[in-house]
Amino acid sequence: LFYFTIVLSFRRPEVSNLRLFLIHPAKGKPNVRYVIFIRDNMLDRAGYDEYLAVAAPTLAKHHGEIIVFNGEIEALEGAAADGSVVIKFPDMQAARNWYYGAEYAAVKSQRIAVTQGRALLVAGIA
Repeated sequence: LFYFTIVLSFRRPEVSNLRLFLIHPAKGKPNVRYVIFIRDNMLDRAGYDEYLAVAAPTLAKHHGEIIVFNGEIEALEGAAADGSVVIKFPDMQAARNWYYGAEYAAVKSQRIAVTQGRALLVAGIA
């Protein structure tokens, strides 16, 4: 069987600028799940730091593991991002439970207020 990982990116907050972000053919069933945050613009650095301090602890309950955190970014195609975070989860439901859960929902608005970007849920083959 072939599975395709397709991630659609919506420019915040309008949906009119829909772009195909990634398409990758892979063999087998998806065995890795990630939430990927791509930051296009930092609006308030101090506010972002405050968000990080309260958001990171919400991952443990859902077995989320930060594997990439705002490292160097080189644009190979398209515009460069200002920052990115990749969080690994044991399954799609754990990722959804974290993102839509009450604990993260209480702080998500802080990130949205101080950054512009995208959040993606991706399942793929490692």
